Amino acid sequence: MSIWKYSGKEVSEEEIYMALNAIGYLCFKCGPDVCSEDCPIRKLAAELNVLKGSKEG
Repeated sequence: MSIWKYSGKEVSEEEIYMALNAIGYLCFKCGPDVCSEDCPIRKLAAELNVLKGSKEG
């Protein structure tokens, strides 16, 4: 299990996968030439991918 730093909640790999899947529906698909590193959706996806790679507990 990994810990979501904003709430301290333990999250499973399945929960992370479901969140990443939901982000796919939220994304406006701007494309790599237009999407900014300031995009909050892109930032969230990056944080979740890091969380997916970390195993605490």
